Amino acid sequence: MLLESDLLYESRALQLLLTAPAPDLILASGFTGSGDEVFIQMDSRSRLIALSKSKENLPRIDAELVGINKLSVHAYDLACAVMEDRLASYPGLDYEHGLVEVSRQYPIGVLKDEGLIWCEIDDEFHLARAEEQILPRLDPADIIDKPGTSEIANDNRK
Repeated sequence: MLLESDLLYESRALQLLLTAPAPDLILASGFTGSGDEVFIQMDSRSRLIALSKSKENLPRIDAELVGINKLSVHAYDLACAVMEDRLASYPGLDYEHGLVEVSRQYPIGVLKDEGLIWCEIDDEFHLARAEEQILPRLDPADIIDKPGTSEIANDNRK
């Protein structure tokens, strides 16, 4: 499993990938409107074709990247090799672009769940969105009980 560290999501997100038979999958959702989306284009067999933060760069948008991935050792090694090769020339390159390059030679599936509850937290705007819109929709069992966390979740449910 390859997970971005700045995500808030329901535990079902992990179960979707862990129980899927395909060895290489990226988790996708419907459109969140978060303002920091990474859009996905996939083929008719739900395999990754392209990713972009700009809608204009893709001929078709099929889903939104969540940032939770299940990769075989082989796909992970390929992605690491691609990134090592590209980072010298493109130091700010995101790992997602490595996955796209890998998908050109080795299929990476896209598992889309339209109703997945999740968000990324990069800044204060994202944090406010998480507290106001995402946290109240999570099942209390999905919330790790750290000091203050349960109180926030319970306050948001009132």
